Amino acid sequence: MQERIAIGGFMGSGKSTVGRALAQRLGVAFVDMDEVLAREHGPIDEQFARDGETAFRQRETALLRRLAGQDGPVVVATGGGAWCSETNQQVLQEAFRRVVLKVGLRQCRERVGQGAGRPVWHQAEELFALREPWYAKSDLEVSTDGRTIDEVVEEIAAWVS
Repeated sequence: MQERIAIGGFMGSGKSTVGRALAQRLGVAFVDMDEVLAREHGPIDEQFARDGETAFRQRETALLRRLAGQDGPVVVATGGGAWCSETNQQVLQEAFRRVVLKVGLRQCRERVGQGAGRPVWHQAEELFALREPWYAKSDLEVSTDGRTIDEVVEEIAAWVS
């Protein structure tokens, strides 16, 4: 595999878990955008409180562009909101094969619980509906409801080959 794969989806869809497992399965590098942004600027919820969502989204876009410009294959777990701008959609379309993990809001709630460290979790229902059209712009949608990580990874790996 000589390409970049971006894994998107709503909070709790499994982007980081599936992305990490997929990268291992494919033998390529893995980058979790939220982990990078937290390492570079502090915890995400603190960034929102300190700098506001606009500043966070600008950092997210800058990081996405950085990753798009790197050589070599990689699996990138994006943040849940990273797909929700025309600028980011253009970068994703031009530089990545785009996979969205589909999950029901009920399953997200079970996985995320009270949403600790997730600054927009209080808007989950509204965001779920708003983000759906952005996620629909993916190249592949994979349902994660009731499926194991291995099942999801195998479906994506088969699509990539």
